[in-house]
Amino acid sequence: GLYSMPAKKLVIPVEYESLEFKGDAVLVEKTYPAGPAWLADLNGNKISSNFEKIRSLSQFNDFVAVSNNKKWGLIDLKGKPILPVVMGSEREIDIHVDLEAGRIASRKGRLWGMTDLQGKIILPYNFTSFLDGDNNPFHLGEENKMGVVKEYSTGKRGVVDSKGNWIFKPGQEYEDFGVMSQFVEGDGLYVPVSRKGKWGVYDLVTKREIIKPQFSNFGSLEYMHATFLDKDDK
Repeated sequence: GLYSMPAKKLVIPVEYESLEFKGDAVLVEKTYPAGPAWLADLNGNKISSNFEKIRSLSQFNDFVAVSNNKKWGLIDLKGKPILPVVMGSEREIDIHVDLEAGRIASRKGRLWGMTDLQGKIILPYNFTSFLDGDNNPFHLGEENKMGVVKEYSTGKRGVVDSKGNWIFKPGQEYEDFGVMSQFVEGDGLYVPVSRKGKWGVYDLVTKREIIKPQFSNFGSLEYMHATFLDKDDK
């Protein structure tokens, strides 16, 4: 339970298995039997709806993950829904928030999509992967703020920024993209690109081809070096 020193009384009864402070809010959860779980203020007042589970995760400084019917969503520390549970993910770790961009990336089933902080869909849930420079699924990098996405309906890849704006739409300009890399000794953001079956390298910062597509296969891109294979696999 929660005892308020200023009020000199219990403000949340001693009947919950878990109480956790987060900012000016308290995560309240009864785990056996499952639920209810809810968010309270420091005076013990209930400020959210009931949920089956509630979690404070390190990637959400201003949000709390909540779950109903095996679906996870987000509420803020005032109890306001940010990502409705019905639109949410099967795992709380499949939700990524970029406050600077005002975007939430999440996975429904096998497919990823993007909403704004009001729940408006920015990118439809039609992507099987979203890779940043660190090869993280649908997690936009701190510096580059761009990622390579693979469209489920077409199987083609494109490049999108952290606000959901297309840099290269799937199937346009280039046929395919590899995983992005930000070279340790350079300021560029480089991505392998393919045109007419040939591979090269494009810099998303200077918006120019560093290596013209000319190789039959792409090897790797790291530490200021790119490896390719020619038609003889060399």
